[in-house]
Amino acid sequence: MKKKIEFSDQTKKIIILGWDGATFKILDEMVEKGLMPNLKNIINNGVRSELLSTIPPITGPAWTSFNTGKKPEGHGVFSFFKSPSESLDIADIERHDARSIDGLSYWNILNHSGKKCIVVDFPLTDPVEEIDGLMISGMLSRGRRKALVYPESVKKEIEKELSIFFEKAITDGINVSESYLNHLIRSLEEKSELDLYLMRNKQWDLFSTVYSAVDTLQHYFWNYIDPTSIQYTKNSGIKKKIDEFFIKLDDILGKYCDELGSEGNLIVVSDHGFGPKDYIFYVNNFLLKNDYLSLESENLSRAKYKYILKKIMYKLDIFNLKRFVKIETRGKINRSLEPIAKIDWAHSKAGFRSNNEYGVYINRKGKYPGGIVEDEEYDSVMENLIKGFLNERNSFNGEKIFKQVLPGYSIYPGGKHSADAPDIMLIPERGVTLGGFNYSDLEVVLKENSGLLTGFHEPEGIFIGFGPGFENGCVITDPLFIYDIAPIILHLAGIEPLMDMDGNIVQGILNSDNVRRKKVRSSGIKKKFVGVDDFNDSETIEALRGLGYLD
Repeated sequence: MKKKIEFSDQTKKIIILGWDGATFKILDEMVEKGLMPNLKNIINNGVRSELLSTIPPITGPAWTSFNTGKKPEGHGVFSFFKSPSESLDIADIERHDARSIDGLSYWNILNHSGKKCIVVDFPLTDPVEEIDGLMISGMLSRGRRKALVYPESVKKEIEKELSIFFEKAITDGINVSESYLNHLIRSLEEKSELDLYLMRNKQWDLFSTVYSAVDTLQHYFWNYIDPTSIQYTKNSGIKKKIDEFFIKLDDILGKYCDELGSEGNLIVVSDHGFGPKDYIFYVNNFLLKNDYLSLESENLSRAKYKYILKKIMYKLDIFNLKRFVKIETRGKINRSLEPIAKIDWAHSKAGFRSNNEYGVYINRKGKYPGGIVEDEEYDSVMENLIKGFLNERNSFNGEKIFKQVLPGYSIYPGGKHSADAPDIMLIPERGVTLGGFNYSDLEVVLKENSGLLTGFHEPEGIFIGFGPGFENGCVITDPLFIYDIAPIILHLAGIEPLMDMDGNIVQGILNSDNVRRKKVRSSGIKKKFVGVDDFNDSETIEALRGLGYLD
């Protein structure tokens, strides 16, 4: 191990610690139980606030808004997947990568002002950027696919010092067991080892890192955490391992605080919160039942049998035998069994592509090759669909299915990319998640969840600011927005935010007499990408499916 570099000027150092999906619902419980003393200390001596995510509260657009200070209609990322340019078919879906993002991230602006940045594990950072500092790509480029690193020489150095890091992904061998929780705990240890190595051996003014294992744990183990979930299951062994996970997370937090020193600033943040996945509302089944969507009949039986066969294979794999099968082979099997019903777009007015979009697209004539909805009937189709969704009730408890159903243009108004948003946005009630087709019964619109994922995203994430730049012991009652944080980061570094940023610095957070900085233009800052050239591969799409972002 190389000798630790000593930094003479700690006053401008900033650490951004992302806990993907973290929620005060869980963290407060862990603090009260005495399991997270370091977290308790920074909350008591810093600033705490809920942090409202993007709509929808999905990792891809949320972290992009965090990084750019823009709303989705400003940066153009509404989900992990690109908006349909021609085809509405799910088979033609493509995912976003770093090149899709319209706007500068805070590290670009810091670089432009002479600050060195290290950026590790942020989603949608592939391909990596050529920055002044160091960048390691995020969760979709782990495991056998290997992380992307700039500069490339650092990758060889890291592999020599920490050879296991690039060999595994946290999603390898996903299953609901104590052994998989052990894998997640080890992933925390390996990631912190990487981060601390970089902190101690590389020059930096800002260090940004994301722990996506928090999100993964809550997706698969929420039913062991949340007594309000209809799937709640008591298991002392699993609950003990979950506690160990958060104890380890807190221990790592303490180490980062030690590296920062007394004069640096720390931000702990999540991109969204979490809650139960108790019910699934099948949007395409609803559209089919209400004559907004049609299917090619000869494809239905094949799709149904593939769906049933895939479900049986997942349930039979009780010993997690798939971990012994190469990921490339698993991908081929999954794709061969993928039950994709062929939508008859010549007779379909609307469709739903993915549960991470929360959106319905209207098959508008002139916009899509198979479009059938004329301009003069567009508004009436939208209005009737919105009324239909809002009238839906939960057949299990009688409650509403949706908090809100709104036109896309009302949620994303006046932005450069507003036209790329879905036509209708569905905002479900707590405990309800969205799906496309329920192939086992196309008449069923809502069912109780019986899958492996028992938790899913909610809008309320976390924000904690700690250090001399923040107020001491302050609780902000009104939540911040996730796009507010980039201007705060820039302010801590003494830099003005950009004019195209939607975020603002909320009064009462920063320990400063003057927090209303004038917004400035981007001054022609350009991003340069290096590394692999194509990311819309089947393996990456399969990784998103495994994480619950695609049916």
